[in-house]
Amino acid sequence: VQIAQKETKLSEEKEKLQKAFNLPKLSTGYTSERISGTTLQGLTVGVSVPLWENKNTVKYQKRTTLALKMQYQDVLTQNRNELKRQYDKSFALSRLLQDYSILQNDDHRALLEKSFLAGQLTLTGYILELSAYYETVDQYFSLERDYRLAVAELQHVEES
Repeated sequence: VQIAQKETKLSEEKEKLQKAFNLPKLSTGYTSERISGTTLQGLTVGVSVPLWENKNTVKYQKRTTLALKMQYQDVLTQNRNELKRQYDKSFALSRLLQDYSILQNDDHRALLEKSFLAGQLTLTGYILELSAYYETVDQYFSLERDYRLAVAELQHVEES
């Protein structure tokens, strides 16, 4: 974003410079001329009007500046959209983490073991339920990792 902004300012300065090049140029000086025994000396003043010298350079520079301004706006829009996408992702992940918060409140393994010892679950049922529980815990940790990475990216953008 900063590079695009600096390029736009540089182009605006070049535009001002091109306009200055199209202004009439004044020249002054002192001349001396000798023509067969006669010496002419004196001050000279001249004006140079650039009619075709820099014909389309100002138009070109104005269009370049306009293109760079549009490019700068595009970079800003892309940056905002990326930040919004990252924020939405972080928000959705935080909502999912809240849904998984039941895992932290109860000790499901102890309940499963108690049901197995009471004879309410078979060994295969106990193992299946335990593996489902561990898969859910694994998903929770994966989700928490993704959430923390998304938040870290947002904090990195905030700091820079």
